[in-house]
Amino acid sequence: MVRARLKQKIALITRKRIENWKSWNIDKLEETEVQCHYQQEIHKELQGKPPSNDIEEEWTHIKEAIITSAQNIIGVKQNETNEEWYDQECREMIKAKRDARLKCI
Repeated sequence: MVRARLKQKIALITRKRIENWKSWNIDKLEETEVQCHYQQEIHKELQGKPPSNDIEEEWTHIKEAIITSAQNIIGVKQNETNEEWYDQECREMIKAKRDARLKCI
């Protein structure tokens, strides 16, 4: 009983951490203009703050520079929809299937 509860808590903690991940639109980086603009933005962000002796502070600054540049230039990847194949015909078939299931009950 204790083991089952512990596993359940671990699964919930892992799921919450994964939900916060952002998927950057890296397809934009294939364009040379966007790639150059992204590099210039990172360079500008890194030049804005003088160097520090604390490695953690330096890493935090580099990380924030990369993330803010990515947000401004390439953006977050939008969820792809299934519009290519999920059309009106599919909707009608699913509705017919659900209606048939309800009639049997």
